[in-house]
Amino acid sequence: MGVARRQRIPRVLAASTASAAILTALPSLASAHSLSGTVNSPLPLVAYLAGAAVAVGLSFAFVALTEGGPSKPSTAPRIRTVPGPCG
Repeated sequence: MGVARRQRIPRVLAASTASAAILTALPSLASAHSLSGTVNSPLPLVAYLAGAAVAVGLSFAFVALTEGGPSKPSTAPRIRTVPGPCG
C-alpha cells in the first residue's frame, strides 16, 4: 500500500464513525420515515385504481395513435454470408 492510502484509511474510518454517531443521536429524523400508524386517505382505493387504469389506457392510446405501424421491408436484396472454417 502507498503512503497516501495508509494515511487516508484512518480519516475515512473516523469520518464514517462520526457520521454513524451523529445519525444515531438524531432519532427524530429517522422516525419521520417510519410506517407505523394508519393513514386516512381523502379518496377511496377505487379512485386511485381507476386513475391508474386511465393513465395506462391513455398511454396505450397515445402509442397506438402516434406509431406509424410496422416498417416496410426493404426492396434491396439481402446478402447472406456463411462463415468459413476457422484457420
